[in-house]
Amino acid sequence: MWQEWKANTKLKLLQEAVDEGENIGLSQRYEYKGVRLGTWIQGIKKANKSDKKLDIMEKINDILDLSSKSRTPIDTATRFVNDLLERENPNKANFQNRFNSALRDRIDELPDEIQQDIVDAWYLVFDEERPLGRIRTRQKDRTEEWKSFRYNKSVNPEGIWSLTESKIGNLYHWIRQKKENRTRMELIRKNFNEQEKSELRREGFPI
Repeated sequence: MWQEWKANTKLKLLQEAVDEGENIGLSQRYEYKGVRLGTWIQGIKKANKSDKKLDIMEKINDILDLSSKSRTPIDTATRFVNDLLERENPNKANFQNRFNSALRDRIDELPDEIQQDIVDAWYLVFDEERPLGRIRTRQKDRTEEWKSFRYNKSVNPEGIWSLTESKIGNLYHWIRQKKENRTRMELIRKNFNEQEKSELRREGFPI
């Protein structure tokens, strides 16, 4: 209980530091209000290598994206989207703080498709728009249109999920995104039953 109390105290300090806009690096020398948070974070990272204190690291990553100081903006954004989609009950306030500290000032460095992933994932998880530097809205979900094509025996007698543009029309490029980008496919994964997921996997979709 004593160890848990100490960890929670440092997590609260870390959250406070992020909220106040502290420039938190990865150095062991980083201190906040007299507490060596840098040393503590490095100790948790070392423990994780032995599969220890994984729950604490997950809470740290909810507050602060440790990759934001050591990886490219694309890596940081990709990790943000993946964490947002994979957490069972993501805390919106924590992810908002993480967005502000790690991504808000780097949005212009991200390609359009990564920005779209952020917007789409935020809407999927929190059911609200995620304003970026340039106003961007969520991508239209065309799953039902895609399924209609899959089950339309007159135009698709073999029941294939992905055919040529001449047969699918302008839906082709939306489908192609899903095949080439795991995150985009993950955003609509819940729309398919197990049989459909199996069919999609056979056709090379990352689901």
